[in-house]
Amino acid sequence: MIHFQYSNSPVAPRIDGGFYIAFTDEVKFLHILSYDKNNNLIKDFNTTERAYPFDITSTDYGFAIYLLDGDNNSHVYLSLYNKKFELVNKIQIITRYDKIGTPVFGMESMYLPQSGKLKYSRGRIFLIFSHYNYFPIQGSHTGDTTVTFNDALQDMDFGPTWGSAHSLIQSGAFDEYYFWTAALGDANPEGILVAYTSKTDIYNDNAYYYDQ
Repeated sequence: MIHFQYSNSPVAPRIDGGFYIAFTDEVKFLHILSYDKNNNLIKDFNTTERAYPFDITSTDYGFAIYLLDGDNNSHVYLSLYNKKFELVNKIQIITRYDKIGTPVFGMESMYLPQSGKLKYSRGRIFLIFSHYNYFPIQGSHTGDTTVTFNDALQDMDFGPTWGSAHSLIQSGAFDEYYFWTAALGDANPEGILVAYTSKTDIYNDNAYYYDQ
């Protein structure tokens, strides 16, 4: 099997031990390798999706993958699989248009999502991702957004819709009460935005800027 040259290879620890690793093969099909706690290969799974993985995370019931469509770089998805490697749900992340198909103005317009990081804790899937917006013209600026879902990819809840301008690299972690995120931003680049967001009320957030 040949590793496709443009693919990321994100890794996530399995909740029951071992780990998952995702990658794209030479014809753009997404594969998931599952290993047990002794590093023995359990499964080499071809998802039949032509896609590039940005990140993967385990859940209590399987795993979720944040991925770019291998045939259309304007389509980015979050796919949810159960422990039997069956696709449970798949949603597009995250584009907003008006009724005639034109992107709405400003921070509410999020399209062409790019890099991002996934986390899972206590029944919530958390995603921080970078994207373009319509501000003041389409494609004129980039930033990041945070969003959470339950472990069925339902009950979507937005966090800050513009955390770090020119968001280049995102990361995340969690403790008992909060999801923590960090994003490297600004065009130079300079400045790191670190935010913590309540798992029970994503709008109850606080942020700190570290400028150098």
